[in-house]
Amino acid sequence: MRKFYANSDFGRNNLELDFDEIKSKDNNLFFSFTENGEKITLYSNLKFGFELKKNEEIVQYGVFPKPGIKYIQTDQEYLEIVRLNLEPKQNYTLYLWAENHSRKIENQFQFSTPVNS
Repeated sequence: MRKFYANSDFGRNNLELDFDEIKSKDNNLFFSFTENGEKITLYSNLKFGFELKKNEEIVQYGVFPKPGIKYIQTDQEYLEIVRLNLEPKQNYTLYLWAENHSRKIENQFQFSTPVNS
């Protein structure tokens, strides 16, 4: 299983994506939130989401929190984890956004999956 790490740093107004090795199938997208590099443990109206596009077509998306849920506090490093199902030998664009205390940050990232994985 491969991992994508999305971190939204509201203090630095920055949204970054790191990953180890990209493979098709069984990739997890981990969401974390910081303020000037320090983990946020208390939330106020936090919302975030993603769109995964292949050839300009949205193939997967998510918006958090899900209806009826509100984030208040956590002691976990990652607030949500989503499975991304990628196909071999494809180009993707991953658009990420997050909003907290009416501050919104967003970014998009392009990557390709290998032929065999």
